[in-house]
Amino acid sequence: MLILNKLGVLFTFMFLSHVVLAGDNEKINVHSCAQIDNKIAKAKTAMENRYREKKGQSLRAKLKSLQKQKTYCKRKNFSTS
Repeated sequence: MLILNKLGVLFTFMFLSHVVLAGDNEKINVHSCAQIDNKIAKAKTAMENRYREKKGQSLRAKLKSLQKQKTYCKRKNFSTS
C-alpha cells in the first residue's frame, strides 16, 4: 500500500510539472519572439537606474522571464531580433 502511495505521488508530480512546463512553451510563437532582444535590452537598462528593492525584484523577475522565453524561441528556431 505504501508503494502505491509513493507511485501515486510520483505520477501526480510528473503530470503537474508537464502541465506547468508545457504552458510556457505553448505561448511561444513568431510574433512573441520578434522583439525579445529589444525587451531584454530595455530591462537591463532599467536595472542600471536607481530603484527600490520591490522594483528591483520585479525587474529581475521580468528579465529572467524574458531570457527563458528567448531560450524557447531559440529552440524553435524563431528570430529574436
